[in-house]
Amino acid sequence: MREHIHSKTGKMNTLAFFCTKKRVNARIVILAVILLAGIFCGSVWQRASAHNSYSAYFAQQYLTVHRSEGFLSIVSAAFFSYILIATVVLFFSFSCIGSPILFGIAACYGVSIGLIVSYLYSAFGLRGLLANMLLFLIPHMIAACSLVCFLDVGIAASSALFYIHMKGCVSSGTSTKINACFRSFLITLCGMFAAAFIKGALCAVFAPVLLK
Repeated sequence: MREHIHSKTGKMNTLAFFCTKKRVNARIVILAVILLAGIFCGSVWQRASAHNSYSAYFAQQYLTVHRSEGFLSIVSAAFFSYILIATVVLFFSFSCIGSPILFGIAACYGVSIGLIVSYLYSAFGLRGLLANMLLFLIPHMIAACSLVCFLDVGIAASSALFYIHMKGCVSSGTSTKINACFRSFLITLCGMFAAAFIKGALCAVFAPVLLK
């Protein structure tokens, strides 16, 4: 009888483990799809509104920093913007209504990438496409992966706080999720610093040629 109970308990724990993994994987997939949709929308927006002063100004200011500044200036500017994004994510991770905003951050970050990618191609043609692939592809991928993973942890923490607010009781995993947010914040900053460093090195070498 005891062995049967232990066996049943073990099966339930295994099932719960895999269900949790599936939920986490599904959330990461959803965040990745939202980010890609944001990139697509940003590209379409920039292409459809070629005379839109805001999108053109945003892209021009972004490229001005990466074209005319030195290595340290590019790294510091990129890393500072990454710190702002990560700090905003951390802030809303500790809010019980932060989950929708965190999903929106993924979309907004995708839109910003789409604006830059589309503007480069529109302004420089094939040279802009080469600049996208050579200068910004790897840093954007590193930063986007770091952000998506951090958003996933943040949404889990925010959902746990929402559960506490609605039910009035603390679940056993809430403190673990909050601690995971702090760890993920530090890991994300490391990944984003790597992205900023790579971007600075590539832009310092190739931007004067590709973005002149």
